[in-house]
Amino acid sequence: MIAIIQFLMLLAILVLAALLLIWLGAPFWLTVLVLAALYMTLTTVPTLVLSYKSKNLRAIDRFLLRNSRKPIYKYAYSVAHGTDDEIRASLREIMNRYKQPDIHHVYGALHAVTEKDVDGVLSHAEKIGSEPMQSYYDAYGHALNGEYDEAEQALSRIPEGYAWMKHAIRAVMANRKGDRDAFRKEAGAAKADAGGIQYYLLHHNFRKMEEPAAH
Repeated sequence: MIAIIQFLMLLAILVLAALLLIWLGAPFWLTVLVLAALYMTLTTVPTLVLSYKSKNLRAIDRFLLRNSRKPIYKYAYSVAHGTDDEIRASLREIMNRYKQPDIHHVYGALHAVTEKDVDGVLSHAEKIGSEPMQSYYDAYGHALNGEYDEAEQALSRIPEGYAWMKHAIRAVMANRKGDRDAFRKEAGAAKADAGGIQYYLLHHNFRKMEEPAAH
């Protein structure tokens, strides 16, 4: 229903824009060009905002559900709503679908995280060929293994501009140590620096880390 309403709103905007251009006497080629640009803006910008900038969990949730036929979006949605088995299945689907080595090993590392397979996390991390993901998952594996100095060394290799990664790993370390105050501080800082789908994933993963402590 929401998708139909959005389509009708888009159609109405395009029709109004076309009528305005015709009324202004714009040539046909300019009308087509403006309408095409307007269409691209109205359809692309909201997707980019929801994917990378928004902190509106409900809006991101709806976006992921609408696009859940795509494996990466399906995985993100399953983190919030799926079982552990469904999350692992969605990760395997990504690994099977995308053969690029870095994508395969990033999601392979995530799959190993869900299996609590520290050696698997570190093995996949070693094979990731680009930063900051290589150092992030290297730090993640060491953090899960209680090797905090090694985790911090890996974090030091993460370039500027990825503060959420450092805070997220430090939240994992604090959670493993049972330091709830430090965990909440680092989790909050990670979420503050993230946006879009990454914010959504951090929120729900941190929520799950909190749940055992609440019982």
